[in-house]
Amino acid sequence: MKPVMQTKFGIPDGNCFPACLASIFELPLEKIPILNEIDQNWRPHLLKWLATFGMSWTQVPAGSCWIPNGVYRIAGGPGPRPDSAGKPIWHAVVWLDDKMVHDPHPSGDGLSCSPDHYDLFLVKDPGRRRP
Repeated sequence: MKPVMQTKFGIPDGNCFPACLASIFELPLEKIPILNEIDQNWRPHLLKWLATFGMSWTQVPAGSCWIPNGVYRIAGGPGPRPDSAGKPIWHAVVWLDDKMVHDPHPSGDGLSCSPDHYDLFLVKDPGRRRP
């Protein structure tokens, strides 16, 4: 994991999730699709991009029993910086085992509480190169 910082902030432009992907896959941020700019229904675009590397993605609740140790993942949940109406803005950080290991926001504040869910990246075709 090579930490990459986000360059855009807030709704709808924030790129914390792509910065987490870049960190986990050790790629420059420019190589990661900015999913929220493509479409509000970004999940199929993420799956298509990952498939080019023989990988897939799943999201599991934070309380799930099916969360492997020793694997970097993205933890999502409310961030510590609310919007102008005081509502939480969802944020993404890199997680390993039971702790945050990288917050792509310059503050480094992480999430305002425990993660809501984890994004896991799975090897679907071991013969392909990873991103």
